[in-house]
Amino acid sequence: MEQQILKNLNNDEFFHPFDKDAMGLVNVVPGLDKVTEFIVSNSVETLYNIQLKGAALRITEKNAPKVYQVFRESMEVLEMECLPEIYLNRGYHFSNRIIGYKNPIVLLDTNCIDKLDDTQLKFIAGRCLGGLRLKHNKLEFLCDVIELLRGFFPGVVTALSVPLAQWHRKAELSRDRAGLLTCQDFESAVQVLMLMSGAPYGTEKVIDIYDYLEQAVVFQKSEGLEKIGRTIETLSANNAWIIERASELFNWYESGKYDELIMTHC
Repeated sequence: MEQQILKNLNNDEFFHPFDKDAMGLVNVVPGLDKVTEFIVSNSVETLYNIQLKGAALRITEKNAPKVYQVFRESMEVLEMECLPEIYLNRGYHFSNRIIGYKNPIVLLDTNCIDKLDDTQLKFIAGRCLGGLRLKHNKLEFLCDVIELLRGFFPGVVTALSVPLAQWHRKAELSRDRAGLLTCQDFESAVQVLMLMSGAPYGTEKVIDIYDYLEQAVVFQKSEGLEKIGRTIETLSANNAWIIERASELFNWYESGKYDELIMTHC
């Protein structure tokens, strides 16, 4: 099915409240603007990007027309004006990240290309582009370079570390929503999460996604020591549990909000 362009989609309509609240807590940390300005004025971002571009393959219309077209179509679905540069890094997971603040680029693991079909890849593309729409790239870049700045702004870095880690986990929830709005196929979105969770390649389309989602629901409802352990592990983690992401995406889809946005904006 051809993806429908989402006309006049407002960011708040797919901005997960956990992500929004966590971003607000980071943005009020004293010294945040100074740290950001230091990064920009001292070319930290430029040096960081040079290292990346020297080790990764830039995706273009000539060397990977199919991948490039998927991102072009995803950009149109989300009504974005320009497509960021896309780089491919040899990786055997399904990492998909936004790198850089002033000149953000998208970095993908090769598995995103090797193992996903076009609709599944549109879920990944939508996650990255949705993150750019929500201006995640500023905080994402701070997460990447914060350790480099510890010697210059030790107090600010210490104050930022915990809220940044918490935000980083919550940001995934908004990006998953953007991915679903882009690929417009719930099963494909969940299949990608299943592959990230460890489903053997090629089996994600025959595994019952609702059995996987039942695992997600049970995980979210864990009680007693399991709940305490999950909370402790969460506090020290930079990335959201994939099963937690699946549960949150399922709840949003089942609430009817996804269908409402598709009906309203297509």
